[in-house]
Amino acid sequence: MSNTKILLLGPSGIGKTTVLKHFTKKVKSVNTLTMDNIAHRVAREMGLIGHRDDLNALISVLDGDRERLLNFGIEAVNHHIKKTQGKPVIIDVGTGFLDAPGSLSWVVSHPSISVMAESASAFDRFRKARQLDISYEQYVSTQFSKNRTDIYHHAGIVLKTEGLTEAETVHRFACCVLGALPATIASAALKEWLDE
Repeated sequence: MSNTKILLLGPSGIGKTTVLKHFTKKVKSVNTLTMDNIAHRVAREMGLIGHRDDLNALISVLDGDRERLLNFGIEAVNHHIKKTQGKPVIIDVGTGFLDAPGSLSWVVSHPSISVMAESASAFDRFRKARQLDISYEQYVSTQFSKNRTDIYHHAGIVLKTEGLTEAETVHRFACCVLGALPATIASAALKEWLDE
């Protein structure tokens, strides 16, 4: 049985990790993974980057070629997924992978959910979550670039989160995931979601 893959998209700091954490606390029949982490680990294991290096070091090793980065990430994820014994997988796709020319066609070829908010709201969440010294203009120029925004809006499901509480966002996200799963798997996942 092959895995159902659901891509999770959205600007940095929007709350993707938070909704995944709450969802997987209840739903054990669906696995999650973070593409950044998997690619980083594989690059370290291959000796391409050092233990303290971040993904920017991998981008440098790949000569700044974002298509190569995307392909590296996809291969790393696919290799990791083979170990999950056919369970559905939600893949948290880091925004850096979305700068590749082929990223849009990759996203639209899979079930995908984009967690979105207006740029000011997203920036506010980003600052609270990351506490990095970055201006609104810097954040918007990268996280809401035309290419990335096009991809966010081409997801199969776009979950707009302005005005939603964290609990409401998690609930709507769960409904989106259940709707993206094959019926037999969705039935089991729904039971897990509803069990108290």
